[in-house]
Amino acid sequence: MRLAPYQRNFGKRLVKTTKLYFLDTDLAAWLLGMLDAATLQTHESRGALFKTWVVSELIKRRFNLGEPAELFFWRDNVGHEVDVVSETAAGLQAIEIKSGTTFARDGPAAASKWQSFAGREAAQPAIMFGGEGRYERQGCRVLGWRELASVLTRSCRDAVWLAGRAKTHVRLRHNLHPGHRGTRTSPSTMNYLDFLAPYAAGAVHAILLVSWFMVPMLLLEVVVPGQKLNPLTVAFNLLWAPLYLIFAALLLHHVSAVVRPAIPINIFGLQIQDAPPWKLALIVFVYLVLFDLLFYWFHRAQHKWQWMWRFHRFHHSDNNVALLSATRHHWVEESIRFFMIFIPLIILFGNHLQALPWLGIAIGVSGMFIHWNSPLRLGVLTSLVVGPQYHRIHHSVNPEHHDKNFSVMFPFWDRVFGTQYLPKPGEFPRTGLGPDQPNVLLQLSPWPMLQRRRPGMAGRPD
Repeated sequence: MRLAPYQRNFGKRLVKTTKLYFLDTDLAAWLLGMLDAATLQTHESRGALFKTWVVSELIKRRFNLGEPAELFFWRDNVGHEVDVVSETAAGLQAIEIKSGTTFARDGPAAASKWQSFAGREAAQPAIMFGGEGRYERQGCRVLGWRELASVLTRSCRDAVWLAGRAKTHVRLRHNLHPGHRGTRTSPSTMNYLDFLAPYAAGAVHAILLVSWFMVPMLLLEVVVPGQKLNPLTVAFNLLWAPLYLIFAALLLHHVSAVVRPAIPINIFGLQIQDAPPWKLALIVFVYLVLFDLLFYWFHRAQHKWQWMWRFHRFHHSDNNVALLSATRHHWVEESIRFFMIFIPLIILFGNHLQALPWLGIAIGVSGMFIHWNSPLRLGVLTSLVVGPQYHRIHHSVNPEHHDKNFSVMFPFWDRVFGTQYLPKPGEFPRTGLGPDQPNVLLQLSPWPMLQRRRPGMAGRPD
């Protein structure tokens, strides 16, 4: 596994070559000739192997969560180095790894130097060592090897998962620590299923997180639909939802791994840990308002610019808009959205979706709600929050509805920028792109095909 250098230049010339780590420390130990615990304790590469084990377990923990690794190292040309750097909601987390069983006084030196370079973007550094215990020294968290599970806990979701899996992630494999009794495992061969497994697990996890909302709403769509459901469309959207989550995450993982080390995080230093309720509520409200503003202009660009409409067209081709239409997107679209929406939010607020997993769930549930095929009317609330009838106007086949209602949370932005159409009582139009629907397979290619412009589709650059 390659660990990329963190590319941010804090006033120093950086070393930009990658580091290579074994994910199977059994294999690494065997190749080094460490065949028993006694050899391990005196071997000159013991420190390197301990560091390899820590890094590999951190990486595997992320993969098992269905998340990208997003771990880096940092080193400049005068010898200052941090073993692991990770972007968290609290800031840039630096981790130093020491194999000694006792804490050395000079242990925090590199982490302290990192803090001086990173400034207010730096979170409290952590030092992992080969001994026992958990305490603070010289402004650093000092964690024994048994505390590995907590070193990068970034969210409530991580904490819940780690509570059940901590024993797996903190054990040392095959005599990597005195007194441990382990079983040697044979080296595994990477294949496509191994590669896709973490992304599939992440997709399943995401679906489970919103299942409490999705399942009853789907049942209500069947029992009391706003428009008669098309079984084939529902079946296709149901099949596409996990595939979209897998392939969108796969692409976004590699895109963000390249881009995120180069962008500043949380430039205003907003802290949500232990914030009073009123402050947390204010930050979340401002976050959602700015999210909707950025999404509004991103959404308008999708309808204005032909190259973006190529990808967005698949979403609008749904002639039976319903709850599962929320995930009927082209798998490349999420990476485009990352540049235009989430990078500005990360710069301003940091990784709050990781620190507040319920906020990400709320955004996902909101997306399903506005596509819900339901006769529900919000009445006077229609001018305050986006509902199913309001957003259905945006998907309408009727020409008078084209390029209207781009907001996905607050209709305020449509009202300000002149794109609002308030639905009349009982107005629940058909959806889609008209009689000439595009070929689905062509629409899912990496560069979707476009058909010539049809009469009556003005405003949609197809």
